[in-house]
Amino acid sequence: MLQPLHQNNLENLRVMQQATRGWISELTWSPDGRLFACASAGGIAIWVGSLDGRQVFIKNADAPFKSVAFAPNSATLASGSADTSVQVWDLRAYRVDMPPVQTYHAHSGAVEKVVVAHNGAVVSGGTDHLVYIYTANGVHALQDATDEITALALSSDHRWLAVGSQDRHIRLYDFTTHALLHDWEAHYGAVSALQFHPDSNTHTFLSASRDGSVKLWDVESGQIEVPFESGGDVRTAVFAGQGELIVAGTQAGMLCFWDIRTGEKRLEQVAHAKPVVALASHPHGKALASGGGDNKILWWGIPTD
Repeated sequence: MLQPLHQNNLENLRVMQQATRGWISELTWSPDGRLFACASAGGIAIWVGSLDGRQVFIKNADAPFKSVAFAPNSATLASGSADTSVQVWDLRAYRVDMPPVQTYHAHSGAVEKVVVAHNGAVVSGGTDHLVYIYTANGVHALQDATDEITALALSSDHRWLAVGSQDRHIRLYDFTTHALLHDWEAHYGAVSALQFHPDSNTHTFLSASRDGSVKLWDVESGQIEVPFESGGDVRTAVFAGQGELIVAGTQAGMLCFWDIRTGEKRLEQVAHAKPVVALASHPHGKALASGGGDNKILWWGIPTD
């Protein structure tokens, strides 16, 4: 059994499980916490329960998978690939070599990020500078970015869509109307990660950048609430625990944990022999997954006494 991660018990953080997967690009848990997925050059690996549990592997013969995201109901999975495709998979009866239930080819470049909304809409961002929203009524393109799309995030109430790009900007959209609400030049380097706070009543989101910073933003005002400095190139960042922590993964293979209220760094942990390229926080706050350029997936937790 694991304790929820908290700023006061991080000194007991340890690796509980690990797996190997080549060229990791993204990690994610299903919202119900039952499934864990890794997108990689070889395919999508889905574990049931734990890294030593049952595994299903989805292979794409054409190109590496770049991104993967569960739907809020945990029953479907969306993926983005270097072959320009976005695919949707039905997980209710998943099996090895199962075909996708839907494939989209709107992009002209690699699909770097995907997210899935409550209403089944799939959002993708690519190297072609475009964001596409796929719904039952058709496909809509957001064309405001001037460089590759590097991060996407939906607020938990699906009111807002945040888009980060290589051009250092964060663009905030009304997800219902697709109207551009804000366009902030947020960082001095490419935006490497975006995530809204898991509590829908807390209107904040984090952004991370290759400039070494992580910032906590107020959604409506666009004001920076707390800035965090990692001291190195930040490749990925997420909220952890019950949302009271931010953790960032760096080019140097480190994990940095901060208290979001004070900005105080609570832990700096050596994690991987190469850059930390992906992070995922368990929806119940009891574990953190990190993926590295060393081809390792690590599950971090705090055991009960």
